[in-house]
Amino acid sequence: MGSLIKASNTGMVVLSPELERDFKTTSNNLEELIEMGQEGLKASLEILIATEATPLTVKAFSELLKTVATLNLQHLEIQKTKANLANGGSTAKVDVTADAKTVNQTQIIFSGSINDLSRVISESNFKE
Repeated sequence: MGSLIKASNTGMVVLSPELERDFKTTSNNLEELIEMGQEGLKASLEILIATEATPLTVKAFSELLKTVATLNLQHLEIQKTKANLANGGSTAKVDVTADAKTVNQTQIIFSGSINDLSRVISESNFKE
């Protein structure tokens, strides 16, 4: 396997085909997982609204929400890393692990009904 990064004659950094392929594959995989997670969130929310939500089902929903958010952060980190490399930067300063950007929030209390939660999530989807 050759060099992963090659400098072009113009002074710009050109990513090797292997590295471009890896970035593209990783980005595509994350996009698919994010899309599946969003579909899962919508379906879970419909179930929560239609049935009596228990603490366990709300916890499962919040874990899925956290996972989708983490996937989004990972996707952004991949793009940031690629841009950093393309601009001649080093990968040594870039941490693409999810834990680097994950903020643990414990004992969060949502005071409202499942319909209120649904409305908040729907409003946040419209802003995107």
